[in-house]
Amino acid sequence: MSKAIDQATQELLFTQANTPANFTEAPVSDAQIHAAYELMKWAPTAFNAQPMRIVLVNSPEKRAALVERVMEGNQPRVSTASQVAIIAADTKFAEHMPTINPGMAGVPLWKNTEFTNNLANTQSWLQLGYLILALRAQGLGVYPMTGIHNDQINAEFFADGQLQTVAVLAIGNIDETAARPRNPRHDIETAITSI
Repeated sequence: MSKAIDQATQELLFTQANTPANFTEAPVSDAQIHAAYELMKWAPTAFNAQPMRIVLVNSPEKRAALVERVMEGNQPRVSTASQVAIIAADTKFAEHMPTINPGMAGVPLWKNTEFTNNLANTQSWLQLGYLILALRAQGLGVYPMTGIHNDQINAEFFADGQLQTVAVLAIGNIDETAARPRNPRHDIETAITSI
């Protein structure tokens, strides 16, 4: 029996999924975000490092503070989305190695700050991709934002410096009446080269 996902699932995750123009007012619960995490956490990262952290910004005061720290065009989404998450990289991910990868616990590599900071960043971006697909698998829409003021967010939310902002996600139920046409994607000839 084939292990490939069916056409409907491919459409939900990829070919028919679209960055939403607007969300409905229907709430998204923390439990739905938790369910998405329980899916995506099994996807691979280098050294099983899993450095991505998800900070759900639920309180009105913290949401208002975040709105001020994203670029103007993104402010309406941050202020109105049912859920907003700061995606951050944990630069001290190696502290968890005894639990998540015991064979790599305490190795000298983790004393190289340049290496660990780079790994935390790259693997958090990788995990962010998994998270977007997992949220789509829950039937949710996701609007990822990098038009943000990372340093200001870090100063406000992560003053001790351990977490470093990667992106902000607006998460909600998609307003299908406001759907936009999808922009084209590269063809195989542009994207794939054999050498």
